[in-house]
Amino acid sequence: MTGKRIFEGLTLVLVGIILLLNTTGSLPWSVWLHVLSLWPLLLVAAGIDIVAKGIDAEWLRVVSSLLIIGGLLLGAFVLPVGDATPGFRWFGTTRGTDFDVVKTIGQRVDSGSAVIQGGVGSYTIGAGDELVRVTGRSPYGEPAVDASVNGRRATVDVTGPDAARVWIPGVRSSSRVDVRLSRAVAWDIEIDTGVVDLDADLSGLTVTSVEARSGVSQVTLALGEIPRGAEEVPVRVRGGVANFTIRVPRDVPVRVDAEAGLTNVSVDSAIPRLSGGGRTWMTPGYPGGGGYRIRFEAGVSNVEVVTY
Repeated sequence: MTGKRIFEGLTLVLVGIILLLNTTGSLPWSVWLHVLSLWPLLLVAAGIDIVAKGIDAEWLRVVSSLLIIGGLLLGAFVLPVGDATPGFRWFGTTRGTDFDVVKTIGQRVDSGSAVIQGGVGSYTIGAGDELVRVTGRSPYGEPAVDASVNGRRATVDVTGPDAARVWIPGVRSSSRVDVRLSRAVAWDIEIDTGVVDLDADLSGLTVTSVEARSGVSQVTLALGEIPRGAEEVPVRVRGGVANFTIRVPRDVPVRVDAEAGLTNVSVDSAIPRLSGGGRTWMTPGYPGGGGYRIRFEAGVSNVEVVTY
């Protein structure tokens, strides 16, 4: 039984190392998608373990533990991340098809709300000329894009390709989605991601509020200048298991509030921490002529605020 116990301990050590690399940002959380895709190895390992108990062969029980360790190593460090989702190469490859969905405006629009929901894959958000334009590639069909205008206010909803279908065996490709919102509109933006890598460059947009929710994600959010006349722009981040990086202009006043349950919070030295031992950072004179109020809530996350 000694050999089996040793390898069971090594399995726990490996899981701990992977989680440590996740929380420090050295390894994206999306690797667990690949690990979970190798779940048939658990059945094989369980079957070998049952056989080993029946014939009283400890060495065979060690083999079952080695299979699990091998699956963890393969999923976390060998299978590609980012543009590829799990699947075995010999089942075939699905590269998907390109899409380009554009919603234009036929009247003047001053403000708008945009809700962007991501499934699985790689997402980018930025500034564009049309009200909304969504381009990319996916093996699961086009994203759903709805847009309407009421008076001078627009409403935009973008839902990424069906995330549930990524579990089909053999599919290796994942969605790549690029969302461009009109730079001429002042936006309230809501982002709800699943298992994605998200790069949201909002520095070229006029933003009046941002709310970001994540599942298992790697998220980079870049903010720009404060809209003229705005006293405070709220930025609310709620994480599941995620790495967040928020970039703010160095000359813009910022206040950062973080809940005590967050695993790790790193804030640029240009935004000093308030005295008293709380988890609040604030630039001197905030909000002054207007600033960002950033709040991190809940989840097991590694969050970072940097200036540029």
